[in-house]
Amino acid sequence: MLVVYRSELYQLELSRTPNGSASGKLVPANAAVATGLQDERRKLYVVLAGKEVWYVGEADCAMQVRMQRGFAAYRHLKKHGTKLGGYGGYKWIPEFTKKKSARVHVFVFDEKFDDDRVAIEAIEGELVFLIRQRTGG
Repeated sequence: MLVVYRSELYQLELSRTPNGSASGKLVPANAAVATGLQDERRKLYVVLAGKEVWYVGEADCAMQVRMQRGFAAYRHLKKHGTKLGGYGGYKWIPEFTKKKSARVHVFVFDEKFDDDRVAIEAIEGELVFLIRQRTGG
């Protein structure tokens, strides 16, 4: 049986932390559909600005948490010059802070994939391949 996954669309808006650092807040485009903001589901996400794909990623936490971790790691790298736990955050953040907005498509998978990161990463790799093939990147 073929299962079709449709993306949930979110707007990523620029927000500021209490100390004034840039952060991002996800706002659902359709308030009735926001399972990507919930925990416990494995998901893929694609960050876009206009027609430009900035990032394709995989997560198993709430998407707002995933975004916060990416921004926090980037702030840490910029402030201290070292990666936070080996992670430097999203490289697209400087461009995002200029544009102040991006779209995030989130594909939430069935619970049978919650413990199957390998399958989701394989899909992620295929998606990146197709994007690069079409964009020449």
